[in-house]
Amino acid sequence: MPSCIFYSTYGYNSLIRDGKIYTFPSLLWVQYLLECHQDLIFITPVFNRFVRLIKERLKYIQLLKRIRLFQIRDIELGKFKWKSLINCD
Repeated sequence: MPSCIFYSTYGYNSLIRDGKIYTFPSLLWVQYLLECHQDLIFITPVFNRFVRLIKERLKYIQLLKRIRLFQIRDIELGKFKWKSLINCD
């Protein structure tokens, strides 16, 4: 069941709300909506790319919060490796 997000070029559509995530049983429903309502734009791929970038950014921020100065010193001295810090969940 695909999740889809739409945007209306007119700013308003009587059937679909802008930015709301809809779940359809099949892609045929999405195709029907896009054929019947010419003002709708399918923006799901853009949203998925945005979510992926945000997830990567959050992982980076969490990693920065987890690493301390003494750990960086130990890595420089050769006691630990970067992989041990990144993979310790």
